[in-house]
Amino acid sequence: MYIIKNKKILKSFGQQIDQLNTLSGGVSMAQFKVSNKPDKMVVTVVAPSVSPELIQVQVEYNKLMVYATLPQKDENGTDQANVNFPLFAQVIQIPFHVDVEQIYAVFENGKLNINLPFAEGRLNHRKTISIERS
Repeated sequence: MYIIKNKKILKSFGQQIDQLNTLSGGVSMAQFKVSNKPDKMVVTVVAPSVSPELIQVQVEYNKLMVYATLPQKDENGTDQANVNFPLFAQVIQIPFHVDVEQIYAVFENGKLNINLPFAEGRLNHRKTISIERS
């Protein structure tokens, strides 16, 4: 049996297989569940085999973006700048009454829970507008 003596070749080959698998449809099938509670909205993300360090959560205007990328590594094992492979991505519309400054995320038991609390003053605020005549 022939044993590969140059471990760099073997490691490089393994990284290429991992990258090709990711690019050829081997993306993680993350599950997203959105639930509404009386005081907040909760987004639960289950992404098997995805490290929480790879997951990003961002809010832009009225959209919550949850995504994960796999960084490209060079032969020394360090991340290459600006080269990432997507694992999953999801954009969720958030209600206008979410207090963006109070959003927080917790990763436990293999699940990411993103809590979007509602702003107190805007939750059930209703007003009838009178119509003036000119």
